[in-house]
Amino acid sequence: MGPIILAVFVIVLGAVIRVAGPASGKPGAAGSAKLAGYGLMLAGLVLMVSNGVTVIGVGEVGVKHFLGSIDSVPLDQGVHVINPLASIEKMSIREQAYPQSGGVELIEAQTSEQLNVSLEISILFRLDGANSPDLFQRLGSEEQIKRSIVLNAVRNGVRDAVATKSINQIFSPDRREVADDMLREIQAKAGDRIEVLDVFVRDVQAPPTVRQAQNIISAGLTPAYLTFHYIEKLSTLPAGSVVYVPTEGGIPLMRSLGGGN
Repeated sequence: MGPIILAVFVIVLGAVIRVAGPASGKPGAAGSAKLAGYGLMLAGLVLMVSNGVTVIGVGEVGVKHFLGSIDSVPLDQGVHVINPLASIEKMSIREQAYPQSGGVELIEAQTSEQLNVSLEISILFRLDGANSPDLFQRLGSEEQIKRSIVLNAVRNGVRDAVATKSINQIFSPDRREVADDMLREIQAKAGDRIEVLDVFVRDVQAPPTVRQAQNIISAGLTPAYLTFHYIEKLSTLPAGSVVYVPTEGGIPLMRSLGGGN
């Protein structure tokens, strides 16, 4: 809208100069005023015509809107002739990462055993160009769409997926199955408004109670304690049990227990 207002102003200014110049009565003013007036009017006309042409870049769609009315048909990449008074909202339909710039979203979730875990999640997604007019109508610009749909879908989808998994499944070395379940849940939350391409589970942190127990076990399992526990268990073995005793040379020693031997 701004360029159009400027174009109209330039045309009107040119017309005023064209009319006012000859009326001044000064020698030679009429010719100069006409030339300046016609030049400004021509410049305003060119500016107005250029505003009626828009270029949608590769990997983009355009949403045309004018005076609160939104065209339901998005503009594909290429050159388009439009109403000079209309505005164009451009959106990317390329693959995008969320969060951007290689970041991660830290999400707290509960497993099926009601244990809290912290997950670092990132996703790949893209906007559905065919739905861009509807998305713009309801949510606004591309950045507003990301904040409204992507963030909420990621958080809720991850939590719903984790709620069906045990703590052992979450910490399994093969996280692909967990990530696939998250993808399905995130897509279900987002609907057809965006397409979720992939989900990456960057890191998983155990609940504080589990981490504390791991620290206690790591600190308590000293060689002396393990030796004592080994000797203690030998006394409980039934008669005739064969015990393999490791040695520094790597050759195990064997002994048959029981019968007072």
